[in-house]
Amino acid sequence: MRKVLTLVSLVVLCTFAIESARSLVLAHNKATTSANIQVAAPDATVESSEADPAADCPNIHRAIGAMESALQDLENARHDFCGHRKAAADDTRKALDQLRKAEACDKCR
Repeated sequence: MRKVLTLVSLVVLCTFAIESARSLVLAHNKATTSANIQVAAPDATVESSEADPAADCPNIHRAIGAMESALQDLENARHDFCGHRKAAADDTRKALDQLRKAEACDKCR
């Protein structure tokens, strides 16, 4: 029973991370203003948040951390979740790849 609950928790976490990323991408696509345009006074400096991706897309950044933790749990588990561990790990890696691409997207900056 514990294995099933762990697997269900991982699936829910993956689903949450993917849906969070999808909703953020949709929200950015609907925006009417460009994320690259910044207005500043002539003597003000405009700081870029390229060094800290969490500043612009905190939900995606948190989802990446959660997914990395879930993947580590899958890889270190002593059981195979009734044969689902490999597929869950593969899907988690794909989700992480998409989240990282979303975080690196210009519209996230």
